[in-house]
Amino acid sequence: MEATRSATEDRGHRRAWRTRSAPATAALELILERGLAAAAVEAIAERADVTRRTFSRHFTGKEDAALAFVRLDGVRI
Repeated sequence: MEATRSATEDRGHRRAWRTRSAPATAALELILERGLAAAAVEAIAERADVTRRTFSRHFTGKEDAALAFVRLDGVRI
């Protein structure tokens, strides 16, 4: 039972990480391509293949998402 719970939790953490990582990466890419003012949250969500609502659950705005990319990079390292 303990191993099953651990595997399920690990899967959940990986899924949450992917859900948070994709918009963070998309935000940084779009900001670098278009500039901060021209990178709309809707465009970031679309590129990350998440809904606007999902984006808003994880980030307060496009700036927060771009900075999260840097924070997530530290986790990856």
